[in-house]
Amino acid sequence: MLVIGTCSRASGAEAKALQCRLGSYVDSSVDQVHVGAGDGICAVYNRILDLACANQNCEAVVLLHDDTYVLDENFRAKILRCLRADAGLGILGVVGASRIPSLAWWESDAKVGEVFETRGFIDFGVPRGRVDVVDGLLMVIGREVFTRLRFDEKMFPGFHGYDVDYCLQARAAGYGCMVIPMEILHKAKGGFGNRDEFLSASRALAEKWF
Repeated sequence: MLVIGTCSRASGAEAKALQCRLGSYVDSSVDQVHVGAGDGICAVYNRILDLACANQNCEAVVLLHDDTYVLDENFRAKILRCLRADAGLGILGVVGASRIPSLAWWESDAKVGEVFETRGFIDFGVPRGRVDVVDGLLMVIGREVFTRLRFDEKMFPGFHGYDVDYCLQARAAGYGCMVIPMEILHKAKGGFGNRDEFLSASRALAEKWF
């Protein structure tokens, strides 16, 4: 089974809305869906990972932004097939990169993946491949990784940096990250959001990893 979660300021009806964003593949009798609010994204995601750890039947945790929609009816089959086929693979995503220069991973010369966005179709030319980090718009985390690693709430208390840091943690622990083709719609607004928060997270990431 999958545990699926998002971080949102909303509550209540938001859980039902999340079910809608997950597409028709979801079987609500099998999958658990969680919406967290009130804290930084790392704190919310860590609570979701704790819930997943408590369920021995959970094979993977799917974390997605509250503006991300799963359109792929083969989503479950794709991610579980990849994770089951390679014990060393820990994290999946739809876009990411290797040789990242900073928190701005998209400035790398080794980007992989594709995703539909409201701003247009993002296509990095290579739809599948191993990477160092995946973007947090959608992260699939295998059981070995989510039972061992947690998001760094202290260094990344806001919205930025948590995804890159978690992937680098996984890579340092010996797990692989991979981008695979999936039909995902990201209704992105564009820009950094809070630029000061982004710069703060970028400095924290550089202090920790570079």
